[in-house]
Amino acid sequence: MAINGLSPAIISDPKNPSAAAAAASAASSPAPVVTASGNALNKLANDFDSFLTLLTTQLQNQDPLEPMDSKEFTSQLVQFTSVEQSIQSNKNLEKLIALTSGNTSSAAFNYIGREVRMANSSTNLSNGMANWSYEVDPKAASSAITVLDAKGNAVFTVEGVTGAGTHNFAWDGKDKNGKAFPDGVYSLSVSALDLNKKPVTAKVFTTGTVTNVEVSGDEPSLFIGNVKVPLKDVLSVTRSSSAGAPLDYIGREIRTINTNTNLANGTANWTYEVDPKAASTLVILKDSAGKVMLEQNVTPAAGLNTLTWNGLDKNGDQQPNGVYSISITAVDKDDVPVSSKVFTNGTVTSVDTSGNQPVLVIGGVKINLSDVLTVTEPAKTATATTGGS
Repeated sequence: MAINGLSPAIISDPKNPSAAAAAASAASSPAPVVTASGNALNKLANDFDSFLTLLTTQLQNQDPLEPMDSKEFTSQLVQFTSVEQSIQSNKNLEKLIALTSGNTSSAAFNYIGREVRMANSSTNLSNGMANWSYEVDPKAASSAITVLDAKGNAVFTVEGVTGAGTHNFAWDGKDKNGKAFPDGVYSLSVSALDLNKKPVTAKVFTTGTVTNVEVSGDEPSLFIGNVKVPLKDVLSVTRSSSAGAPLDYIGREIRTINTNTNLANGTANWTYEVDPKAASTLVILKDSAGKVMLEQNVTPAAGLNTLTWNGLDKNGDQQPNGVYSISITAVDKDDVPVSSKVFTNGTVTSVDTSGNQPVLVIGGVKINLSDVLTVTEPAKTATATTGGS
């Protein structure tokens, strides 16, 4: 949204100074704002004046022996009053909408300079490189990728990959014959088929740094280079350039009430505490699908206990990086269950804004703001290792 600080020039006519004064007065006077409720209120006033004129004429010319029934015009007066109240309510709603729109526009400016992930198929080809990510239905047996130019013409096609999760696709700006295309906006189309050659769902995502915000439409739009993205299509925000809740969590280490954590490079960490009356504790470790990886009986100490897993399951097989969780069952000496809590630590990598409330993201783990206990600078701690045999 451009703002021009210069006002329209006023040309003075020496032969007609009054015209110049009138022009100056008109230029300095603010133009009236026309709204739907304002137009409706003006029309209602005119209709009400006409109604009163007709009513007065009828009363003046009524037969004194058979006076008019007052019920009808009383009902009409009530209707006019009801309409006027409705219009006044609409005026208040227009003010509220204008205020909300202003707040939304102000909030949109905070995205400038930050990297966002979007449910959007268009991105910029810059210096011979364009990047997308996509997901296909787990039932997909095959997929095809097509790069389209700004006019919708296919410029590159290739076979895609299948399987659960997010897949990345990078294009060097050339077709299969090596012809290079100019920098600009290109989009990605992904189609997928199951084993029966029936279409299944596919989603395309892009990531980029917001360079500009447009607030001239009904809702703000972000610009990543020449790509225009509605604010509602933003899925997550990363690389915050300024502080502001909840984006100021990015890059900081948090401690949370949470059972999920990331296994990365053969290491996953949890901390937990159990009721001081606990005599024994059973720890069950599961993957993101709920499959049991490891079961272990431990004797908890007072206070916080640290559990570090080396990624080996109960058969000694190394498990892939991903999200894993633990559940703790603690009992006292009489085998009566007692309370327990599980905590995790990690550095916030992004903020997911796709839901009703912002969610912090640590690798592949999502954390509600209400579950955050402490916020600190990133720190590394050394702990003992417990793993499968």
